[in-house]
Amino acid sequence: MENKPKDFSPEIRQFLTGFRARAGMYLGNEITLSNFVTFMHGYDANSLLHGKNDTLLSNEFKEFVTMKYIGKTETPMGWFSLILEKEPDEYKAFLQFWELLDEYLISLDYEPIPKPEEPQRRNFHHTDGINTVYYVDLPELAESYMRTFNGEPWFDRWTKEIALQRLRQLYKTSGFHGLAVWEDDSPLGAVFGREEYYYGGNCFQIVELWVEPKAQRMGWGGKLLDELKEMLCENVRKIYLITMADDNILKFYEKNHFIVQKGMCLLQLPEIQEDA
Repeated sequence: MENKPKDFSPEIRQFLTGFRARAGMYLGNEITLSNFVTFMHGYDANSLLHGKNDTLLSNEFKEFVTMKYIGKTETPMGWFSLILEKEPDEYKAFLQFWELLDEYLISLDYEPIPKPEEPQRRNFHHTDGINTVYYVDLPELAESYMRTFNGEPWFDRWTKEIALQRLRQLYKTSGFHGLAVWEDDSPLGAVFGREEYYYGGNCFQIVELWVEPKAQRMGWGGKLLDELKEMLCENVRKIYLITMADDNILKFYEKNHFIVQKGMCLLQLPEIQEDA
């Protein structure tokens, strides 16, 4: 091949091998393609700052990705945006990046980056009980959320994909806090919410609180609220929520010292788009 692109330097190969095997060590619990790209930009900037020209990814790889996805090398979209367009799940997109990198290297007769022996979504296990919510927990929590709210008294129509999008959106909201109940490394329920500035002191809105039907009437809902209040007590003056006016739901919150605010009402516009 004429003008064959160079292979990675031994140092970059060693770094990428370690990164692929232990991504959480570099990215924390949010193992996503977007976070990897941000990390990569920082790595490259640091290399240039120290007079090196050893970037993590070559322009040839970026052209390889764009050619694979759209059949040409020039596009206003970044290579990572093209991956995310095809695979919107950020974690799966991160895994897809490594598959593309292997394919690129093999096409040049270079060795691919070694795969971890047992790649895992997360490298830890939750102890039974209430734990902080991490980004990598969200797919399992989305299934738990769907199982709960598609049943009575809500009878919603969640799919796992839409539930996951909702929980990810909440997780990335400024001021987010989340706690989840785990048993045998599987979620039983969770509370999600966001801290807000207010003139009389910070408030916290509980956006989602659920316990799966199989784990209800075991006290987990109240324990989640108690843990949340303890976690927020130093920074938050008031905790509030909006929920369905169902007798059993209201009894649960009243039992946990919430009161219905007189003179408040919930307003919404009619459906913007009718169901097909």
